[in-house]
Amino acid sequence: MGLGLAIVKKILEVHEVEISTTSAPNKGTTFSFDIPVYKSKNQKSINLLDSKYLTL
Repeated sequence: MGLGLAIVKKILEVHEVEISTTSAPNKGTTFSFDIPVYKSKNQKSINLLDSKYLTL
């Protein structure tokens, strides 16, 4: 695991998000996760295409 993936893993742990992986021989590995979107107390609204989660 490289440093970048270790940093992302720690950030996702803080937000209680899990990483899923998919691998295929000679094709590589895909890492997937959903990041929750939080609304601050001062923010009146948030609109990410009416989605509870932003999927990357």
